[in-house]
Amino acid sequence: MTKVQIGKWGQSAGVRIPKDLLERTGLAPGDAVELSYEGGRLVMTPARQALDREALFDAMRVEETPELEEWGAPVGAEPW
Repeated sequence: MTKVQIGKWGQSAGVRIPKDLLERTGLAPGDAVELSYEGGRLVMTPARQALDREALFDAMRVEETPELEEWGAPVGAEPW
């Protein structure tokens, strides 16, 4: 456990997070975090980033797209 002091930062308060803790958590200066109060503890969690549809499509690999399967001719009252 690492002990740090709460400091004044303008009209707010702030905590400096030691470099080794940032590295272990994968966080960096400028990253967004969520603060919550749970069971008498202040908990800091990395903020979930909003999903960007364009970025998700760009990250897809064509070779990972499954092959289409032919299921045969319609046999009932399917609308297609």
